[in-house]
Amino acid sequence: MSLTGRHVSLKNIIAKVYRDLKLKEEEDFIDFFEWGAEALEQIGVFEQLETKGLCIPINFYKAELPCDLVYLNYISYDNKNLLPSSNLQGPVITDDVSNTEYTGLSLPDHVARFDTPAYVGGISQGTPINSYTISNGYIKVGVQDGDLHISYQAMPTDEEGYPLVPDDVSFREAVYRYIVYKHLYPKYVRGEVSDRVIADAENKWLWYCGQAGAKAQMPSLAGLESMARSYLSLKPNVQQFKNFFEDLNK
Repeated sequence: MSLTGRHVSLKNIIAKVYRDLKLKEEEDFIDFFEWGAEALEQIGVFEQLETKGLCIPINFYKAELPCDLVYLNYISYDNKNLLPSSNLQGPVITDDVSNTEYTGLSLPDHVARFDTPAYVGGISQGTPINSYTISNGYIKVGVQDGDLHISYQAMPTDEEGYPLVPDDVSFREAVYRYIVYKHLYPKYVRGEVSDRVIADAENKWLWYCGQAGAKAQMPSLAGLESMARSYLSLKPNVQQFKNFFEDLNK
């Protein structure tokens, strides 16, 4: 089954931990939030994240990444997708990033040059290839100013900034089991918890972690139909990246 898109706050799961373990009101409260976020990172499936779009300004060949980014889907400039740079010196400076001749499959005549490029601020100036690199929280591109449009995956959060957990029994139980395991582990190190108890807590976390990831990635009926249309296409379209995969299953 696929996820429904509904979420519950991590606070609900932490409240269950307090109830089940009969904990004091303030015990490990901040740690529980950190461990809950860690559990979601450990599960790490695409479906639990939120897709966001953002326009970010370019300031002297670089643009700052959003703080909630988990990973990028694509980066575009002037409605054209940019590709990761393979140039060791970084992305290429060009005034022609909207060039529609370049497809990524072959180089047109005006690109296939072997003249020595100049470098400005670690960015190569010469061959007009649309590319980017990511370094130290910034996207570096081959244009000095303008706007980048990015699509990225982010961890959904509630109004207080706490992570949201997919409203699925496997996800809720996985996060709960990870918090319990992390709470018991220091006690185990101090000899206050037996080997059997900590092994049981770890095994249950690992079980529900795998189950949550598997359930999230199981496509719905509509998703299966979309996949079938993509795989059974008699005419592969190698230019789908240029239109953001809009017609992949048509």
